[in-house]
Amino acid sequence: MNLGRAFDSTPRLLTDQTKIFGSSGETHRVFGKIAQTDQPFRVTLAWTDAPGATVSAPWINNLDLEVTVNGQTYLGNVFSGANSIPGGIADGKNNVESVFLPAGVSGNFTVTIRATNIAGDGLPGNDDLTDQDFALVVYNANSVVPDSPVIDLTPSRLNFTAIAGGSNPADQTINLSNIGIDTLNWTASADASWVIVSQMSGAAPSTLDVSAKVNDLPEGFYKATVTIVPTNAPNSPIRVPVELIVYPPFETSPLNLDFAAKFGAGNPPCQTLNIVNVGSAAQRWTASVDAPWLMISPTSGTAPSTLTVSANVSGLEVGTYYATIIITPTAVPESIVIVPATLIVDRLANGGFEGTAAPWILSGVAQRSTAIYPHTGFGYLLMEAANSSSGSAYQQLTLPRSVSPNLSFWLNVSSDETTTTAQNDKLFVEVCNTSGRVLKTLATFSNLNKTVSGLFTQQGNYSLAGFAGQTMRVQFRTTTNSSLLTTFRIDDVSVK
Repeated sequence: MNLGRAFDSTPRLLTDQTKIFGSSGETHRVFGKIAQTDQPFRVTLAWTDAPGATVSAPWINNLDLEVTVNGQTYLGNVFSGANSIPGGIADGKNNVESVFLPAGVSGNFTVTIRATNIAGDGLPGNDDLTDQDFALVVYNANSVVPDSPVIDLTPSRLNFTAIAGGSNPADQTINLSNIGIDTLNWTASADASWVIVSQMSGAAPSTLDVSAKVNDLPEGFYKATVTIVPTNAPNSPIRVPVELIVYPPFETSPLNLDFAAKFGAGNPPCQTLNIVNVGSAAQRWTASVDAPWLMISPTSGTAPSTLTVSANVSGLEVGTYYATIIITPTAVPESIVIVPATLIVDRLANGGFEGTAAPWILSGVAQRSTAIYPHTGFGYLLMEAANSSSGSAYQQLTLPRSVSPNLSFWLNVSSDETTTTAQNDKLFVEVCNTSGRVLKTLATFSNLNKTVSGLFTQQGNYSLAGFAGQTMRVQFRTTTNSSLLTTFRIDDVSVK
């Protein structure tokens, strides 16, 4: 190895770990003039990459070297023999890149270092987990102030992500500056219809906002270029690559979760939440909740996935509790999916008749139904239309001495009766002792309360304070006459 050039007297410019890239798309430029025509002109960039994999591609952070001399641009490690040649493809693997030009070259130069990809911790020991410093040697060079307008911009690359069918991603800004002299005017354009630039021309220093319009774009990977043309600068044009990844949307099933627990009887059964990836590309997600009583497992994964959702009623008083499950796509964290969750802690169990009628005891025409008329959920209590019939549904519960609860429920009455005065078919809301003897009739409804089928109204609150400290039954009982039909539908019964 010939180290002579490291110690000779030829002028050089050095950058030694004084510039730190914090994100992809940043750039650093050095301007100068070749010092001596009898010496080669050489530029070398080196950096210590973040640790990579040992069984696959080990590179993490990628910096790219560009050198422009007399209108010709040379990329790092693009050689023909001992010297660099224009064009080629940027080196995405090596962490040492060089541009070598032979003796005889003269004039001004621009060295550009691009942070093409900053994905790891190239500078351990600080709070930033995605950063990279570097060292740069420009051999046979003097630093000069450009003698003409020279445009500089950052970032050098724009990356957008969005969800198909969702909202447009946030705009991004290109900062334009003149690091030379005089006035620098510019024009801007984009080569794809989904890329919108905020203005077509201006004078540096200025900013240019760039928007990505998702509209009806299907999932996929899209590329475009924003071209900045300085009208009176030598480094023209400058092209800014724009990339857009449109991910498939998430869907959840069900859209919301409802839990019901009887006070003092333990936690309600767990439920499942399915995350479906509507598309072909795999997409990772994270999940969180905003209430301590709601728990999910797992909290991250790749769709399609199934989560187990549970409600912990320990320490909760009688009442209704609300929470949300927040599903966040890892690639597009602003496109969250919200799944509402509701927990009802009641002194009465299964007031919505969901899944089963238990622990309600049904007789006669009383039955649990899942037909087309629930108030909420899927189930409800149906006191079916039948002439000269009767039926009842009751649930037994024990009220503590220190409480003053109220009974409420939702009721729908439909009837073929035409009378506006006679109560021919009746629903009694009763409190009974454990033997079934009626202790108190809280309310009576009849065919006179009829509305259209499925139109529920809330009834209550009927005080049960007089039964505190007792074991009793809440009972719904119907009787009908021998002509014309009346149906009573009851749902969401609550004692709070």
